[in-house]
Amino acid sequence: IMVRDQPARQVWIGLNAAEWPRSVQYVQFWKNALDWAGEVDPEYRYQLPAALGREWTLQSGSAPAPTDRGLVPGLYESTDDKLLAINAPPAPFSPQPAFSSLHERLLAWRKSMPLGLPLSGWMAALAALLLACAAVTWPKKKRATPDTLGSSSAVGN
Repeated sequence: IMVRDQPARQVWIGLNAAEWPRSVQYVQFWKNALDWAGEVDPEYRYQLPAALGREWTLQSGSAPAPTDRGLVPGLYESTDDKLLAINAPPAPFSPQPAFSSLHERLLAWRKSMPLGLPLSGWMAALAALLLACAAVTWPKKKRATPDTLGSSSAVGN
């Protein structure tokens, strides 16, 4: 491996390896070598919305008014060809508690529920009452008797 910075960044790599090209480290090596040669910055940077001068113009999207430069998220370009990304601030989220089991999650969910009337007893009693009403009012199935069997077979002949 040879590298040089002048006149431009260059990398010369000469290797002979049968197994290394099949590994993840090989891919990572080439990524790092090409990033170095291309002077790639590994981070993307942005600025929070703030008023910008007249030399900045929005390149993506559209601002509601020309005076809103920098107040609308997007990619801005200056008259001297500099780029600036404006992004909204991250949304505040409260961290979720870590649960080790489904049982703990269910208990936490139950504790977070608002207190109300305990209806499980009343619902069970209502279900039993409706079951009894259905048993009483359900039409009885007529049973076949020898007379009805003989008459149905005679009709069939």
